[in-house]
Amino acid sequence: MVDGGWTSWGLWGSCSVTCDSGQQMRAREFSDPAPENGGSNCTGNDTEIQTWTTSDLCVYECDVDPSDPLHGSMNCSWTGQGTRQCLPFCEEGYAFDSELFLDNIICGPDTGFEWNIRNTQNPNVQIGTCTEIKLAEGNTLIYSGEYEDLHRKCRYAP
Repeated sequence: MVDGGWTSWGLWGSCSVTCDSGQQMRAREFSDPAPENGGSNCTGNDTEIQTWTTSDLCVYECDVDPSDPLHGSMNCSWTGQGTRQCLPFCEEGYAFDSELFLDNIICGPDTGFEWNIRNTQNPNVQIGTCTEIKLAEGNTLIYSGEYEDLHRKCRYAP
């Protein structure tokens, strides 16, 4: 008869978070030796968890609104479930030079707590620019057209 035994504990795994407090886990196996001929099983757990605190403080991007555009502003509010939504506006007499991202700027659990407009082409979370609206002056419109000559005979019956 051989009683079972635990292997040594493995190394601690990576922390479950990159900032603030999280957890680490390590494991061991019930195989050193494995029980034989009616030997007893080991008691205890095959995993161990410990709290791990990093020195880095968490900065949730949602707590910092995207920058106001020049000649404009951001109207941001919490919509629930930790989600923040922003709508950009231009001052009177100005308009955005692009319609990109103007109606759905969000940050929250669905975006990994990063602004959804952050990507490799927009790493600084910038939106379009408010540019002055100027009326077109001195423009000439040139147009041409052709008409098809249709001849129809009409009868007039009094």
